[in-house]
Amino acid sequence: WPDRREYIGEWKNGKRSGYGTYILPDGIKFVGEFYSGKLLNATVYTKKGHVLGKFLDGIYIINK
Repeated sequence: WPDRREYIGEWKNGKRSGYGTYILPDGIKFVGEFYSGKLLNATVYTKKGHVLGKFLDGIYIINK
């Protein structure tokens, strides 16, 4: 992506689908399962590797 965003992973029909990693320019990282371009089940990490939260069945749950 032009703004340095990384998705690395599986694609289907031109969309993120399957297991992959998506990294934002600020270092926030989403690692897990994508379906039709959307996060389905994934863990969200800070740049330093701390868990911020998770996506479970497409719903974001904040780490407490």
